[in-house]
Amino acid sequence: MRSPFLGLFITCLFCVIGARALAQAPGASQGESTFEYTKRMYREVEGLKNIAPEVFARDVDRFREQMERYVFHKKRVCNGEFSTFALAPNEAIIDTVDAGPHMQRKLNPEEKKLCFKELKAFQVTYINNLFTSRRRYLEYLHELRTRELDQAREEALNSIKRSFAWP
Repeated sequence: MRSPFLGLFITCLFCVIGARALAQAPGASQGESTFEYTKRMYREVEGLKNIAPEVFARDVDRFREQMERYVFHKKRVCNGEFSTFALAPNEAIIDTVDAGPHMQRKLNPEEKKLCFKELKAFQVTYINNLFTSRRRYLEYLHELRTRELDQAREEALNSIKRSFAWP
């Protein structure tokens, strides 16, 4: 069972990292900041545990590709391969990258550590939700196979009854 503080911690990490990293994310829709991309990916990870078992096999591959792209991007952000846009003191947030009030800089060691902690928390959430979804899928498959087995048993018993029936 997850602690309610874990969700709060993850949300705080969003705010800290997202406010500092406004670089365009690969795979993000046009005009979507890294912070928005991160929020969207967290929503999708939460939705992973609710994938219908009937479409699990189809959807999980698409989802895995999205996660791999996001994790690859986030590792690059945390390693400082992108410059981040940090706001100077008392400045308003401006969404456009080419706006004047932003200054470019790399993440400091504390921010890097926090960035990797956020990435780890994201991956743990992903693994746990994928496990939940896979378990539901396996239970669904088990139920299908059990019904097929019951049907095969009934057909075999009916066949035996018919073969020994007297005219």
